[in-house]
Amino acid sequence: ADPVANPALLPGGADPVQSQQQRAAPRQRGVSQDLLQSLPTCEYTATEGSTAPECKVCLCEYENGDEVRSLPCFHRFHA
Repeated sequence: ADPVANPALLPGGADPVQSQQQRAAPRQRGVSQDLLQSLPTCEYTATEGSTAPECKVCLCEYENGDEVRSLPCFHRFHA
């Protein structure tokens, strides 16, 4: 039996045309620009004698004056 002619023979009974369309449809990755802009920001100021934390996105250490955005889980990254 031909699974293309009879989609019920495919694993999970998937329709190959529908599956191809789902793969081709663009998906938004990440958060929306509005949500990103709504997250609070602050200016990083180094504490004397301590090592600067690093950005969780680019993995670079923060420098005085860097604008830092905070997530609800308190992770921070360059804004």
